[in-house]
Amino acid sequence: MSTGLPSTFKHFPLSRALCIFSTVVPMLVSLMGMKYIFYYSYDPFISQYRQLWRMITVQLAYVNESQVFISVIVFYLLRDLERLFGTPKYLGVIMATYSYTLLLIALLASVKFYTGMQWLNSVSSGPTTVIFALLANYRDYIPVMYKFEIAITEERKITLTDHFLIYILCFHLSVSQGLGTLALALLGWILGDLISRGVIPGKHWRLPNRLNRLLNDRESTPVLIAEVEAAEEEAEQTATETRPLTSQFLDTFRR
Repeated sequence: MSTGLPSTFKHFPLSRALCIFSTVVPMLVSLMGMKYIFYYSYDPFISQYRQLWRMITVQLAYVNESQVFISVIVFYLLRDLERLFGTPKYLGVIMATYSYTLLLIALLASVKFYTGMQWLNSVSSGPTTVIFALLANYRDYIPVMYKFEIAITEERKITLTDHFLIYILCFHLSVSQGLGTLALALLGWILGDLISRGVIPGKHWRLPNRLNRLLNDRESTPVLIAEVEAAEEEAEQTATETRPLTSQFLDTFRR
């Protein structure tokens, strides 16, 4: 499935928006010296300054340059999932994951308040849970198109698939800030799997109908129909070219 995708964002408005947002926002806050708005730490930001808005902004963007670069590539590769789900459902999974993560961050703040556990003090910035929730759905719904082997020695070989690139990039994200991002990656994977299986609400979350109609404009129309029509036309042309001469001769009299 992934091999037949257009190389542009013409039919993937949400993937395009995610890539632009993940690039432009970190660049702007870096130029303005405002990276601090994406940092979250219970002490002092919550306990002393009461900056509860940090629970919302901590998930919005990465501030490290390598994380920004990798996240943009990952969102680009995940456009396969937007194509399969459709933009409204794809956005619904993102919204559900973001909401659950926000609730868990608030829960951690409450636990920190009552227990004082230092290891619950901070949360790594970036949409790590969202990316790994989408990756869990990617694993479940996007089929493997091809496999290839890498020879380590003459006798030992490693078999990889076309999913290898996105997995290795996500692995780099999961360890980029140590245990902080690793815990968020695991949380995102679990949330994505639970949402995909319908164990927790979120699989059928959608925006209001008016906003859905804006997303389902001409640009976001699924490309499957166009591909099927193109395949049918190609098949008809091939069939016409390979018809026997006798059949073509008899057709002239049937007409």
